[in-house]
Amino acid sequence: MTPGARIQETVELIDELISGNHSADRLFARWFRKRRYAGSKDRVFIKNLMYEVLRNFHRLAWWTGGDSSIRSLTLAASILSGNANIEDLVGWCDGQKYRPRPLTSSEIQNLRKLKSGGGYLSPIQPDAVRCNLPVWLYDEAVRVFKGNVEQELTALNTIAPLDLRVNELKMTRGSAENTLGALGIEVLKTKYAPSGLRLMSPQSIERLPLFKNGCIEVQDEGSQIIAHLCSAQKHMNVLDLCAGAGGKSLALAAIMENKGSITLCDIDQNRLSRASVRLRRAGVGNCTLKTINSDQNFSELSSMGVFDRVLLDAPCTGSGTWRRHPEARLTLTQTRYSELTLLQKNLLRNASRLVALNGQLIYATCSFLVKENEEQIEKFLMDSGRFKVIPFEDVWRSVLGSSFPCSGDYMRLSPYHHGSDGFFTAVLERIK
Repeated sequence: MTPGARIQETVELIDELISGNHSADRLFARWFRKRRYAGSKDRVFIKNLMYEVLRNFHRLAWWTGGDSSIRSLTLAASILSGNANIEDLVGWCDGQKYRPRPLTSSEIQNLRKLKSGGGYLSPIQPDAVRCNLPVWLYDEAVRVFKGNVEQELTALNTIAPLDLRVNELKMTRGSAENTLGALGIEVLKTKYAPSGLRLMSPQSIERLPLFKNGCIEVQDEGSQIIAHLCSAQKHMNVLDLCAGAGGKSLALAAIMENKGSITLCDIDQNRLSRASVRLRRAGVGNCTLKTINSDQNFSELSSMGVFDRVLLDAPCTGSGTWRRHPEARLTLTQTRYSELTLLQKNLLRNASRLVALNGQLIYATCSFLVKENEEQIEKFLMDSGRFKVIPFEDVWRSVLGSSFPCSGDYMRLSPYHHGSDGFFTAVLERIK
């Protein structure tokens, strides 16, 4: 592909990403399957430029004078990242087949103001722009992070490491570490998760025998920790209410030594189908999959009785996973934020009815926003009157046997402080 064609493909990819309901990694994988003619250098160029735009969207809009068209942002990113200079872009954008239309005189004038390789930050940028957020979302971040807001948001804009969870139904963490090392794949034990390994450099895991045999799964350390802090025991009846593709249930099954019972529920049959494949690969036999209606009443679950543990990994903004999904911050609106907080409130209320006396309701999000986290729990406790908070320090010490790396009654993990994705978790016990 010519450099101009690479630029044009990037613009079209980002346009499709923002206008549709896609994740960047899956969209790019689908794009590549349809364009086998694209070589490895083409793929690297297009993917890197796409993520440059996604990770610096609001900063780029500031540099372009508020012009947030994908074409303008992509051209500006090409210069500020050092991938091109103005002369390159004039030559690449010539309107020939597969290449962008020629630059206008105003585009050339605006691009000449940018310094090639000069980076995306400027000392005169507003705080929200420097942190790559719209003003309303920046104000929400300040509520949470206070004096550390810039450091926390900078960490959320980096590239996330790849964490693995060793399936201890089949292999110990030490054995997996040695096997990967023999293949030349360097890993380190995760700091907190007792079954986790972190890759020291990007690797394709899916083709490894360890993955195909179900000995390892890709799972962020923070997500692994949440599964452990459910305090599930071998004899228990556990409900994973918004199970998705089953990552936390897989971890729970290993913790429970494939005993007891785990029910995976989700409204999306496709996600549960992926979970089924993963469960078989992992050798898990104590799980039942159930597709539920989207009315959030869970009336079809009432016949199953109550559960010792109910894990509600609630649908949320995903703001804690922006390292992996930078596109999520672009598609998050205030309207969508309000819809999600209402959904979480309803899910909490109905999930609480499925918890046995003295059982636990574990509420988790991959969000750093207060309205999805502390405020949800505090409103629920006030309305319910049937639950109490178990201080997280007690849960952590009981399960993991180490000092709690956060403060307060809830767990808040962040890339800046803990090296994991951003997660919030509260553990609630049902009382008389």
